Amino acid sequence: MAERLGSDAVRAVGLLRPLAFAEGQGLPWEDLWAPLASALSGRTYTDDDIMWLRHAAGAYVVEATESGHSAYRLYHEALAEHLRADVDATEAHARITRALVARVPRALDGGRDWSRAHPYTRRYLAAHAVRGEVLDVVVTEAEFLVHADPDELMSHLREVRSGPAYRAGEIYRASFGAHRREDPNERRRILALGWPRNCRSPSTCPARSPTSFPRPSPPTSREPRRARNRPTGSVARLLTGPARTPTATAARYSPR
Repeated sequence: MAERLGSDAVRAVGLLRPLAFAEGQGLPWEDLWAPLASALSGRTYTDDDIMWLRHAAGAYVVEATESGHSAYRLYHEALAEHLRADVDATEAHARITRALVARVPRALDGGRDWSRAHPYTRRYLAAHAVRGEVLDVVVTEAEFLVHADPDELMSHLREVRSGPAYRAGEIYRASFGAHRREDPNERRRILALGWPRNCRSPSTCPARSPTSFPRPSPPTSREPRRARNRPTGSVARLLTGPARTPTATAARYSPR
C-alpha cells in the first residue's frame, strides 16, 4: 500500500481501519464510515475522503448488501488482520461504540431517539460494546433495548456484569420472544411492566428506567385487566421471584 499510495498511505489506512472492525456484511457509508474512521485515528475525515479512497484504493474494498443497504468490507481477511494488528482491539471497539452512540439523533426532550438510529447501530452496537467492554453502559439505555435488534442483543446479554445492566438483561431475556415479534411500542410496554417491580434498590436498577419507560396505560373497559397487567410464564416468574446478586464491574466510559 505504501508503494502504491506513497505519502497518502497513512490517510488510506485511517479510512480502511473501520472496515477491519466492522460487523455483519460490512460498514455502511452513509453517516458512519467517516465518523468511525475519525474516532479510531484521531484525525478528521469526511465523505470527501471516502470518495478519494474509493478512487485511489478501491481495490481494497468490496461492496456488499445487508438488509437492502450497501455495506463495505475489506477484500481479504488478511488485510483486516494487518489493520487490526497494531491497535488495541478493546479500545478500538470502545471508540466505535462511543461514536455510534454519538451519531444517534436527539429527540425533542434531549434524549437519544433510538428509533432514528442507523440500522447498523441498532443491530450491531451491542457487538461492538461487548468487544469494547462497555456493554453494561449501553444496555442501561432503556430506549436502546426497545429498538435494538433482538437476536443480536440477546446473543450478548450474558456478558453484562454490573448490577443495573444485569437487571436489565434479566428483564429483557424473560420477555425475549415478545421482542422478536412485537413492535417498539409493545416492547416498551413489556419492559415497563418488569422494571418497576424489579427495582428493589437504586443499585440494582438502570438509572434512567423510571423516566425512560412510562408506566403501562390502565386497561380500557373493553380490555380485561388480567390481559393487560398480569404477565404470565417466565415474565411472571421473573417479576415475582427473588432478586439475584450480580457481580459489579466498572464501565470504560459513559455515553453522553
